[in-house]
Amino acid sequence: MSDTMSSIVLHRNAEQGLYRIIAAQNNKYILFSGFCFGIAGSLSLSLLPNFVRNIMGCDAKSFGDMNAIILAIAFALRSCSTFAIDIVADKKTFLKIGIIIALISKAFMVLSFSIFMIFIAKIMDRVSKGVRTSSINFMICDNNISGKHSDVKLFSQYDASHTTGILCGLFLVKMICSIEINENLKYRLVFLLSIPFLLYSYALANKIIALDANKHNDNNKVLHKITYDNFIALVLRTKLLPKKYWLNLLYIFIVMLSYYDIGFLQFKSCDLGITNDKIAIHQIIYNVFIIISSIISAKILFVLNSRTRFLIGSTLSCFANLIGIFASNYTSMMFVYIFGGLHIGIMHGLMYSILTGCIQPNLTKNGLAIFYLSEAVALFIGNIFAGRMGDIAIFFSLPQSSGPFIFGIILSSIAILCATRIKD
Repeated sequence: MSDTMSSIVLHRNAEQGLYRIIAAQNNKYILFSGFCFGIAGSLSLSLLPNFVRNIMGCDAKSFGDMNAIILAIAFALRSCSTFAIDIVADKKTFLKIGIIIALISKAFMVLSFSIFMIFIAKIMDRVSKGVRTSSINFMICDNNISGKHSDVKLFSQYDASHTTGILCGLFLVKMICSIEINENLKYRLVFLLSIPFLLYSYALANKIIALDANKHNDNNKVLHKITYDNFIALVLRTKLLPKKYWLNLLYIFIVMLSYYDIGFLQFKSCDLGITNDKIAIHQIIYNVFIIISSIISAKILFVLNSRTRFLIGSTLSCFANLIGIFASNYTSMMFVYIFGGLHIGIMHGLMYSILTGCIQPNLTKNGLAIFYLSEAVALFIGNIFAGRMGDIAIFFSLPQSSGPFIFGIILSSIAILCATRIKD
């Protein structure tokens, strides 16, 4: 009997040892994939607003409407893809499907001859990102080697890898924009270069060996399968969310209303005659300051209460929009990106912590589901209004491209007032 038990223990230890080796290898592929996704995303999306404005002749109103619909669809599908992956439990296949959708969307961008094709391509790109992000998140949980909190480290490493990819992609964009070729051809060349990186990420996805974290790691936290009855129960539990949660969500909703698409900043830059290579530098600065403020928020600002951090984040947004209204050259637009990046870095994690911090752990799914829904609604409304504020800007003898910043400063000012009402 003891020999049998020893054999079982040895077999189990061997299984766990093999699991750790495979998980470590999978994590490398996932991190490299994140790097490739970052490069491909910056190559295909960083100049897209300039492309639809300068080549397709899209105005700010149409651009705002298009992004409102795209973002609303994207956030709705993000939740759906999370549930679908949890039910099917085949993360690797979903990841590959997400990459294939992304490849099709890039092909649409390269061959596009109308705003409608760009609209379809952007929707596919957002759907792809939702599917890929959900798959990666589940895989990171399955590849948790220690069974404790190493997945937190893996998520941070993935974010760092993805952001590094974005910065590398933006440097490539700057180099391509410096080449003396036809402007229309230059945009399409940038879109085309994103495809090889997606193909490489597909090859990496094929190398990943699917693991079952629940089988190999009893201590690992795994989401339960979502059945119809569980889903209904999840919805019904929403009424148990406390009043404090709903009040905080209202204040956060006001902040998210001001999150118009970053492409509006590029519309303003184009009106000021700033070239594409310099716009790429602006975006590099923007991402660098998001990283800086994220680090500051995690290492220093965490000692402050939520109200104070909310006030700091909203004030930074106010500065970004105020400078954006009157920006008249490359340098002034650079400060718009700097303050905007600082704001995003502070507020992104803060919004999650404010909402999840005021509810019981068993209601976290409900709280985040409502948050995702409100985020979709806020982005939809915000982008529509931002695109229509050009007439207000003209009324005040300002350039039409200053309209979104006027909308942003109004919402940011209200958010500053709301900061005092945040419930810790």
